[in-house]
Amino acid sequence: MSSANHDALRVAVATSERMLTAASAGDWDAVAALEPERAQALGRGHPADTTSVELLRRMLECNRAIEGHAATARAEVARKLGQSGQGYRGASAYLAAARS
Repeated sequence: MSSANHDALRVAVATSERMLTAASAGDWDAVAALEPERAQALGRGHPADTTSVELLRRMLECNRAIEGHAATARAEVARKLGQSGQGYRGASAYLAAARS
């Protein structure tokens, strides 16, 4: 098979790498914006051969790393929401006490 048959898959891998770079920087808008580009490239198909397997493995490695960054970001948001909730409860208690 010629390398041209893997072009779409290479685009998908390169896009995944860009998504990983964006996720590493916490730029989730960029990650989301790149997803349609990657999906379109994957939709063009690729041959079922060892080159495709290796490219797909690289893309899956990127996905796992992106998921790791997403888990970290979700945990940070949950932590901040918890702090915000504590602050809200504290302020509410203070206001209630001040009104009494």
